[in-house]
Amino acid sequence: MDPRTARSFAALTLAVGVLVLASSCGSDSSAGAGDDTGATSTIVSTTAATSVSTTASTTTEPARPEPTTDIMATAAHQLLTVDNTFGGGELPFSTFLVRDHTDTSGGSPAAPPTGTARPLTSAERSAVEQRLAPLGEVRWIGPTDHPDLDRTPAGIVGVGEPTVDGDTAQIGVSLECGSLCGTWLTYSLTRTTAGDWTVTGIVGPIAVS
Repeated sequence: MDPRTARSFAALTLAVGVLVLASSCGSDSSAGAGDDTGATSTIVSTTAATSVSTTASTTTEPARPEPTTDIMATAAHQLLTVDNTFGGGELPFSTFLVRDHTDTSGGSPAAPPTGTARPLTSAERSAVEQRLAPLGEVRWIGPTDHPDLDRTPAGIVGVGEPTVDGDTAQIGVSLECGSLCGTWLTYSLTRTTAGDWTVTGIVGPIAVS
């Protein structure tokens, strides 16, 4: 082979080698790109559960007042308007000094005190005031206060602690209107179908001075 031909053959061989190498690199690059596009991303979806609390609507009746409120007010009104020492007529005074504690000697001044005196609740005081207001002025005094009734025309009203048994009750009451003017007795009461309390009689002795 002459030198010119040998040089041509060598150049051809080199060109073929370059082509083979370029083809190999392209195949590797395509394979890599295929791997990347083939990758799959997994997305986990989380749903937060929401708890809804539903409260059933209920209709409740208004709370009924304690029996003592109506019992005390009814008994005090009955004593001043019906069973006073003036024959149930018009009272010679229009100021009522109501004791702000239960009267432990309401039923009888000679009998031993029953129970322990306690302050009247705001509901009990309000009920007594409302029932006595049409009769005159209502003032509150302590359990040991003793105003001079001979100088100041007024009546001291005391209500005891009611004893309630179902729809029946008893309560001692007292009215002092002077050194020689007073009434002590115990009422029996019954609750009506409307829920009100009414005096049905007097239990035991009546003390009058």
